[in-house]
Amino acid sequence: MDIVEKIHAEIDSAQDRILKEALDFIENGVYIEDASEKSERLKKLGFVNTPFVHDNEEKIKKLAEFKRKANLVKYYTDNYPFLKFITEEEFDVICKKYDLIYAPANSYRKDIPEKNLIEIENAQPIKSKDAVPVFYTYNLKFFSYVPQEVIEFFSTLKTDKPLSGDNTLRDICPIKYEGKYLYEVSGISHEAIDKTGLFIAAPPSHFDLTGLTENSNKMGFFKVITSKPESKDPIVFRYVNGGIQILSKWGKEAEDENLVNPINN
Repeated sequence: MDIVEKIHAEIDSAQDRILKEALDFIENGVYIEDASEKSERLKKLGFVNTPFVHDNEEKIKKLAEFKRKANLVKYYTDNYPFLKFITEEEFDVICKKYDLIYAPANSYRKDIPEKNLIEIENAQPIKSKDAVPVFYTYNLKFFSYVPQEVIEFFSTLKTDKPLSGDNTLRDICPIKYEGKYLYEVSGISHEAIDKTGLFIAAPPSHFDLTGLTENSNKMGFFKVITSKPESKDPIVFRYVNGGIQILSKWGKEAEDENLVNPINN
């Protein structure tokens, strides 16, 4: 099995692998839920830092995450039967393993095989409820007297539209404090994270990454340095709520000049 076949095999088996891992953990979840009763009894009496409580809470979080993944795989398998679904975390692992990076389609500068062009054109349209909107992250500079809990909340905040004004910040923050100045900022900036449209994962040499960086764009791996031979195996995908859908993968036909369509970016 060559490297292209290995990449295809890992992509194609990902959703089954994710589902099996999730169902295996969920099957044992009854023991976790049984332990939760004892955990709650301990916490009620004030024993919140015992190893039993900490261990059980971590398992409860893990169980909830596996249930989420299982539901995602089942949903996308049922509603998009001809498109492979994969979580972003799993996709990142595969890209790192095979030294692939990814970026928006307009950064790709190689040719498109006719077979893949047809696959992309005929891919099942995404349902509006499954589409990922443009969202915004923030860099807020709070005054020194603002509570640390407030600062931490806004450091991980994502919204579907830019925020501005102290009143808006006060309204959306779940941490409420007395005093009119506690939510004031000395500076606020936001960054749009656009995961709409098509993306492509491929070797670094296939892209023009002008203006894209790992830090500023928060998607893709734009700093891969490797001495390995590059794999000619681009993968076209789109983001959906909860993960990624694979629309098309190249193969050995990408090496046949008669089967490609030139593109200009």
